[in-house]
Amino acid sequence: MSKAITLVYDPICPFAQRAWITLLEKQVPFEKMKVDIYNKSEEFKKVYSKAYGRNPDNVGMVPVLVYGDLTIAESDLISEFIIDEFKTGSELIPRDNFDKVRMRRFINSVVPKLISNFYGFFQFNKKNEEEQKKIKENLDAALREIDKEIEGPYAIGKEFTLADIMIYPWLERTPILKHLGGYEIP
Repeated sequence: MSKAITLVYDPICPFAQRAWITLLEKQVPFEKMKVDIYNKSEEFKKVYSKAYGRNPDNVGMVPVLVYGDLTIAESDLISEFIIDEFKTGSELIPRDNFDKVRMRRFINSVVPKLISNFYGFFQFNKKNEEEQKKIKENLDAALREIDKEIEGPYAIGKEFTLADIMIYPWLERTPILKHLGGYEIP
């Protein structure tokens, strides 16, 4: 008998969307447990503590994957676990070793730059003019690097990979930056 899979998520969370997309791409059937990360239920806290133990510094974030007796937090760890555990659907990891290295470099170097600069806009209006200018410049630089790195139509070439899953939720959200700080993609 197969183990039940539950994705604990908040639909507004881009990190949770990474795990969700991976499950869909791997064609893995799963249940969903929707949570509000701003109003955490006791049930969620109990599930989350299984992933991280009872460390009081862990505030409880999504996604969390429950697979039988195993509980995993962190979108990148969940996605890699799903890819390794299930051989259905899209491969998501290139077979060619050089392409694997390129994919890992993209995930470990390029994606974090976009994410960190993206979140600079959430406090944009509380910053002074010089800080706002720097936030925009940093995001411009991150997007230029992504543009330079992408060998299209996907992040590292002709195949949709884990690199695309790791960056997509933020690229999808770039239009909101116009409303947060008047930013438009160059």
